Amino acid sequence: MEKFSKWADRSSGVNPFVPFPPRSPKSLCLLVPVYLLRLCLALVRMPVALSLLMTASVGGALSRYLPVLMAFWAAERAMNGFSSDQVWSTRFLLAIPLLVFAQFGASVFRVFLVRIPLRLALSVMGIKLEEKHADLRRLGLRSPAAEPPSGRPGGGIYRGDIIVRNSCCFLEVLYLQSRVTPQFTAIAAGGGSAPVNLTRIRFVSAVLGSFRGPPAAGALKKEQTLRDIVTAPRGRTRSIVVAPEAARTNGAGVLQLSRVFDSLAHPPSGDTSGYVAQPAVHLVTFSYNRGGRGDGGGRGGFSPAQPVGSALRQLFWLCSQLSRTTMEVSWVAAADVPRFPMRAISRISSDPSRKFPGPSQLQTPAAWTEEIRSLMAAMIGRPKLALGSKDFATFVAYYDLVSKGDKAGAAALADSRSKN
Repeated sequence: MEKFSKWADRSSGVNPFVPFPPRSPKSLCLLVPVYLLRLCLALVRMPVALSLLMTASVGGALSRYLPVLMAFWAAERAMNGFSSDQVWSTRFLLAIPLLVFAQFGASVFRVFLVRIPLRLALSVMGIKLEEKHADLRRLGLRSPAAEPPSGRPGGGIYRGDIIVRNSCCFLEVLYLQSRVTPQFTAIAAGGGSAPVNLTRIRFVSAVLGSFRGPPAAGALKKEQTLRDIVTAPRGRTRSIVVAPEAARTNGAGVLQLSRVFDSLAHPPSGDTSGYVAQPAVHLVTFSYNRGGRGDGGGRGGFSPAQPVGSALRQLFWLCSQLSRTTMEVSWVAAADVPRFPMRAISRISSDPSRKFPGPSQLQTPAAWTEEIRSLMAAMIGRPKLALGSKDFATFVAYYDLVSKGDKAGAAALADSRSKN
């Protein structure tokens, strides 16, 4: 669209922020019946999807606390009839089995109250999941003679691992919550070439944040470095999801990544107390395919990759589609991701057989971050763009002005964009 052209990447001409409009039948005879059918589908599917999402959000809290309360209730019932001298010894003997029961109960509750409702919600909204391993030989992460990865894609994720992802819409949050139940994080807009911090957020906040603009610098509460989050006792209980683009795109490219990983590097002094030995970083990328187009647009379809727009509008169009949209989820396990440079090195070794640099070739965390961006771009088959979260923040402001009909404010913002 011409009015959004000032936010396009100058080298490739790609605009990663403009939403794909839903396409309508060209024939007037089909237009009314199709929209009536879509309206009926949306009226049936939307309440079901919202109910499932509500069940998952409430079930997440119940799965953490209800098994513990049930375990203590069972212990109190079991200790009825014991004397006061026997109570404390009995509690001590019951401590370990109660902890095991609480952990097992939390896993069971999580499956039935979180993962199953979220998978059903994705299906109701017309999303078909297609999980796969990334082509490691094409990415240059394994030699041509090496065996392809085996097992379920996204397996082998443990507590404290870092999951790096791209971001297009709220559906990715639902998938990750149903897949690994991680700890989500948020990053403020800006950052540029300077290291930035991030903050923990809950599942509901991550979903709602997928419909808002990026938080301004200083707007996040309780900001921490990624090292503090990974090494904190709370960070060791779940995997940690990081979206270093700090913005949403329509899937047409990969933005510049924020410098959130710098804090993981060991200090030059050599004192490594409070640092992880080597972070386990997994890569996951999302793309949407409908009608043969990887950008999710498809023929006559609605792309779920909507960087801007209201939540109700997006949910309506998702629930009103006559055919299903494929969410392609591509994983690279931590064992195949280039190792993070814990300390800067002075020499670079060259290995012509590797398309992407190996561990000894990455000098600094900044260079490693750029290689991760290159991998993400290769995984979704899209270019790297000279745009970042600041550009997305200004685009959201411009889109809101255009939607409200404030032509003067939109023109002023576009002019300031041209001057910069």
